[in-house]
Amino acid sequence: MVLRCLPNTMKIKETWIKVVGVPIHLWTHQVFKEIGQLCGGWTATEEETELGNHMKWARILVANDGRSIPQEVSIAREGIRYHFPIWAESKVRCEMSPEKACCTTGEDSPLENLGQTLDKREKQSYVKSL
Repeated sequence: MVLRCLPNTMKIKETWIKVVGVPIHLWTHQVFKEIGQLCGGWTATEEETELGNHMKWARILVANDGRSIPQEVSIAREGIRYHFPIWAESKVRCEMSPEKACCTTGEDSPLENLGQTLDKREKQSYVKSL
């Protein structure tokens, strides 16, 4: 059995968000940074987003544990206020009762190494600011 959740006690520092419906004239690094700041602090913008390889959503890494990301953010440009829905790519969290936290057969806890590694694509698919 594979457990697909993160322990609730694990500290998460960054979360990917998707910003839906960004018009082409606002598809800029500065706008992505502004949206990221409104969601806890901009960390990076995905390379695919920066290159404009897909334009359905912008993917931004923010300094937020995923629990307090707004469902919508708004920015103003040239007298027009734009409201963008935000989709947080948060991982499922779980809590285990104390008797389930350690196996009784002498094996390590099933949560011992959970969440310690990132998918290689996630590590390589964003562009950090210089």
